[in-house]
Amino acid sequence: KHLQALVTLYGGRPHFRAQVLPLVEPFYDAAARESGPGSLLRVLLSSMALFHGPLGLTPNLVLSSTLERRGEDKTQRLVEYCLQTGAHTYYSGTGSTVYLKPERFRAVDVRLLWQRFRHPDYAQGREGRFVTGLSIVDVLANVPVETVRTWLQPSPWGPFAGDGPQPLQPADAEVGVEDAGLSKRTK
Repeated sequence: KHLQALVTLYGGRPHFRAQVLPLVEPFYDAAARESGPGSLLRVLLSSMALFHGPLGLTPNLVLSSTLERRGEDKTQRLVEYCLQTGAHTYYSGTGSTVYLKPERFRAVDVRLLWQRFRHPDYAQGREGRFVTGLSIVDVLANVPVETVRTWLQPSPWGPFAGDGPQPLQPADAEVGVEDAGLSKRTK
């Protein structure tokens, strides 16, 4: 049913049938055959990996469940995960400014950076305002994959930083909570 809903919603978009459908059809076939312990995790990880290849991404995913859980609070657990994986940088959305304690990262020489994400606008085939926060399915149904790859090119401030270059903010900077985003760790 979910696949049919995607086809109904996105089937008429310019790049859905060429860029999305060939990836999601086999995924849904495989997901329907999954069962038993760990099946939800396997399906989740498979769904995350669907678009890595076309986007030129080669992430090294580490599940926190494979690491030793140490630390008395969220910040210390994240610091310990960085130490266990050899990370030198923790990249986080600005929503974490409410609870992360930057001094704990500094104490172990892990750089803490805040991401100020600015969503790129693209034609979505809808009248009225642009809808932010939709999935990669929406992006790739509407935008050529080559264009999306350029959005993902490494940059000290990224292509979504707003009007002109804005370097990533060190953890010591004053950051407004209204710019909340999703946390991400980079090595």
